[in-house]
Amino acid sequence: MSISFIKEQLQKSGIFKQIHDLIDDNNSLSLKKSIGALNSFLLADLSLRQPTVLVISETDEGARFLKSDLDVIIEDKPVILFPSSNKKPYDRQQLKDTSLLVQRSEALQVINDHEHKLVVTSVEAINEKIAPPSALNEVSMLIKKGDEIELEKIKKELVDQGYDPVKFVDEPGEFAVRGGILDVFPYSGEYPLRFEFFGDEVDTIREFDADSQRSIAFLNEARIIPDLSNLPEREKSSFLSYFDEKTLLVTSDQDVVLSKINEFYQKAEQSFLEHDDQDNLTPPDQQYISEHDFQKELSKFKRKLFIGDIGISEHNKNTYTLETKPQPDFHGNFKLLRENITKNSKAGISTVILCDNEGQRERFDELLGEASQDFKYRLVVESLHEGFIYEPAKIAAYTDHQIFNRYHRPKTKRRRFHGGISFKELKDLNRGDFVVHVDYGIGKFMGFKKINVKNTEQEVVVLQYKDDSTLYVNVTSLHKLQKYSGKEGTAPRITKLGSGAWARKKAQTKKKVKDIARELIRLYAKRKAETAHSFSPDNEWQIELEANFEFEETPDQHDAIVAVKEDMESKHPMDRLVCGDVGFGKTEVAVRAAFKAVLDHKQVALLVPTTILAEQHAKTFINRMKQFPVKIEA
Repeated sequence: MSISFIKEQLQKSGIFKQIHDLIDDNNSLSLKKSIGALNSFLLADLSLRQPTVLVISETDEGARFLKSDLDVIIEDKPVILFPSSNKKPYDRQQLKDTSLLVQRSEALQVINDHEHKLVVTSVEAINEKIAPPSALNEVSMLIKKGDEIELEKIKKELVDQGYDPVKFVDEPGEFAVRGGILDVFPYSGEYPLRFEFFGDEVDTIREFDADSQRSIAFLNEARIIPDLSNLPEREKSSFLSYFDEKTLLVTSDQDVVLSKINEFYQKAEQSFLEHDDQDNLTPPDQQYISEHDFQKELSKFKRKLFIGDIGISEHNKNTYTLETKPQPDFHGNFKLLRENITKNSKAGISTVILCDNEGQRERFDELLGEASQDFKYRLVVESLHEGFIYEPAKIAAYTDHQIFNRYHRPKTKRRRFHGGISFKELKDLNRGDFVVHVDYGIGKFMGFKKINVKNTEQEVVVLQYKDDSTLYVNVTSLHKLQKYSGKEGTAPRITKLGSGAWARKKAQTKKKVKDIARELIRLYAKRKAETAHSFSPDNEWQIELEANFEFEETPDQHDAIVAVKEDMESKHPMDRLVCGDVGFGKTEVAVRAAFKAVLDHKQVALLVPTTILAEQHAKTFINRMKQFPVKIEA
């Protein structure tokens, strides 16, 4: 079962085509009582019927949730998010969020390069003026393997674009030159780029990890993108200038949007007047979008769709009402949920429950039980933000996080780390600090040095060993270094290069590790032969407690919970340590294990290091188990 069932039911009702035809006939349409993810399904369908769709959400959070929904619904068309920079007007002390700048620049590049697109943004994101479309080709640099280009020319161009020269690149907007190597962290892509030159010829291009300096992928060409939203000494324009008159503009009530635009612009004017150095600041009319600017840009769009229930404004009088109902409030009560599903079934309405993950699907499967003629439901492992009921299409789409009043967040991409010393750790090292090279042993960090290798200047890490021996480590081999950690206040013995001492020490360590492993195997074999209490499998109460968890489980947290419960259900003695930083969800692991033990008529004692922590945990346990007959005392 996939989310396509919901799409098919909505399409069969003919509502999508009807709305599309109304937009074509009237050019402007105000849509009322369109609730929850029904808007996402509608926009997905419109994006297939229109060459370009631009959606302006009232808030940046709303734009992110919509983007997350559309990514689930749409299979073959990219959804572009242009987020807010989160910058306050003329606030010089505010730290810039480079991840947002990367997203904004990448979005502008994709918008400019693709003829057909679906773009989601917010009023907050379009308040700032940005580089016009004509500037994109001027400022971006496309460099191909084998190109003849002077390194000094690239350096000058990067500085002109606002890039900062540094020793090692660590975040977007930085570049570093070490002999014939140019590292650039552009405002696009997940990783920085490394260009190796042979004279003036680009010899190799690769992506690499900024922390470990290890190569990720080799490329034939790469485009260097600056921060397109903040190019120096260039005339700026509205974000809407990236779209032509054929674009379908979708937003909430126009008066609401104009009010938010005007509110931000007034704050910008006030901040500008409060600054003492106004002569050195760009005036608000050149930096931000005014209500007049926005209305002027809106006039070019021939087709507009307004979604909201604020009221009919003078800008959009053609209206159509969708009798959509919001998802009911169940507050985690499965009795209410069963009654609602039964009511829907008798009315011929299909109930689809969208589960954020497979674990939730399995819980619902067990808690709801088998479907019948008067109790029909479908479980789908997909994540949408808000459910809805649309009776003309005979569909009720519910989300599991709303059923349990759990916070829902859009999915985010996680970065990988490849091991070795990170660049941040390397920057924090002082001369004389101890480091370990996997091949040569313990030495002292003595800083950086430029050396010539085959007539090419390269920067290396300098390590000092016994008898003043020196080892040069190329930055591409930083993954072989680790910061030394040992007993505090005790200096380690420095390794002598070429003596074989380090190789012997590694061999001895391997032997000791094998001895420890052998002893552990013997110990665990003995434990395996013993018998312990085997706890019962999860019952309905256990599943209900876990389903009511107000946050989405992290992958590591889920694995830890599964492992602990498997240990408890085993007939062998349990021996497991769960480790995690503060706020990573260890308490929830303990809650579920304790509840499982209590359901088997066992007592549970929770030991913590302080009285305050004991009180905090008692409150957590009481809150999580308040609907069950469990006695908890601190």
